[in-house]
Amino acid sequence: MELQEWMNQKSEPAVMREDLLVKVCVGGLVNPDIIIQELTHRRQVHKENLTRYQQKEKDY
Repeated sequence: MELQEWMNQKSEPAVMREDLLVKVCVGGLVNPDIIIQELTHRRQVHKENLTRYQQKEKDY
């Protein structure tokens, strides 16, 4: 398939499932330390991704 043909095709939105959103929304039902741990972990993952992206940007 050529790029032009592919670009002309309609696209459907991706199904997004974010379990962190559910955990935060119902976080009041559990020990706050559990939510804090999860958010700390997620923040670390995002920081690592940002570092990789910034390195890739420098490489270009």
